[in-house]
Amino acid sequence: MNVVNQNPNPAIRRIVVKAYLQFASPALIGSGEKDYSDNDILRDGTGNPFLPGSAMAGSLRALLTTTADGSEAAKKLFGDLKNDRMSPLWVLDSDLFKKSEGSPANVILIDGVAIETENKVAVESAKYDFEAIDAGTRFVLRMMLVLRKDDEETLETYFDSLLTALSRGTVYIGGKTRRGFGRISCQKIERMDFDFKKDPKQISDWAGFDWAGALKEYTPVTPFASEAISSVSVDLKIDGSIMIRDFKDLGKDEQYAHMNVGGQPVILGTSWAGAVKNGLKRLLSDFPGAEAYLDSVLGAKIGDKTIVSLVEFDASVLEKVNEKEDGYRKIVRVKIDRFTGGAANGALFTSRPWFGGKTVLTARFPAERKDIAQLIGLAVDAIDKGLITIGGETSIGRGVLKTLDPQESILKDRADLLSAIGGAK
Repeated sequence: MNVVNQNPNPAIRRIVVKAYLQFASPALIGSGEKDYSDNDILRDGTGNPFLPGSAMAGSLRALLTTTADGSEAAKKLFGDLKNDRMSPLWVLDSDLFKKSEGSPANVILIDGVAIETENKVAVESAKYDFEAIDAGTRFVLRMMLVLRKDDEETLETYFDSLLTALSRGTVYIGGKTRRGFGRISCQKIERMDFDFKKDPKQISDWAGFDWAGALKEYTPVTPFASEAISSVSVDLKIDGSIMIRDFKDLGKDEQYAHMNVGGQPVILGTSWAGAVKNGLKRLLSDFPGAEAYLDSVLGAKIGDKTIVSLVEFDASVLEKVNEKEDGYRKIVRVKIDRFTGGAANGALFTSRPWFGGKTVLTARFPAERKDIAQLIGLAVDAIDKGLITIGGETSIGRGVLKTLDPQESILKDRADLLSAIGGAK
């Protein structure tokens, strides 16, 4: 009996890929639950954090839409519900492991608070915390692309460009990616092709395929044609001390300390964004349209409407320059009764700010927006002059930073910025 293949567009190839990845910054893979914090990470049935394939597929699809023909590419590679097209790309779930061990990933708790713009104090009832997967967490991303004769060439090109983006570390996943969270770095990519059209015997090879088997190391060859992104990195020194309050990992007699993530003292992207935006609002308050413009560029939540920030701020690690002088110091302070000049009853407290050292402020934005380049330049200039400070306790001199290598090219002309502010509504 002759068997006729009724499929007019059969699968002719399958490409399987394993990408060995790790989080270069903490990742917020939220579950929507609030058992351990205000926003818990996603856990499997055994309680261990994991990365669902749907989340990774969504991030890759969103990244693809930044290209010139991104909408069409996304529909072809990830499916199109309107045209009843199933995704030819399979993205599997990933287990998450510690950087140097085979045990489950570390989950860290990060504190946050909303700051009132005018007086730079905490908004009442606006303290929150959230779980994150620790930086350095490793995982293996497994994907399979099913190629059919009608779209073999274009699909493989789109897929290869995504692998290029992965290899270059330009993929982010999870929440607050505009604030430096969820950045993925790549160690290596492995690939195996099954070409049924070229060699029908490879059908049996595919039937016996095992993800644990050996794949060949692969280097993507297709450039990822994303929107042009400009990046500014400014070296800064801490002129004195800095305190972004953290209430975990404290000594027995400490009330709070400067924030650390995974054991490293940091300034999170959320802190940079808040300080820069609030500082610029004060500096530009005399310009009509400035607040609306800053909301459109740096993001805002206005009622039920969310405006996505056009500027990405990375988290900054604080580094020692002088091993003897820089680093955490325990400070004991007491509130003084202004009438008696003596110590107020029960007002002795201990904190652990960070003193000295250096860090790097990194911001990215669309290259065609010259006004944003000038806005970042204005913010850097204001930071250098002490007009924008970072963190809390600024009334006693904390949070002052100085530029080590000023970015002269973005600190001069303000014409595009003033024009953009004037045109904001």
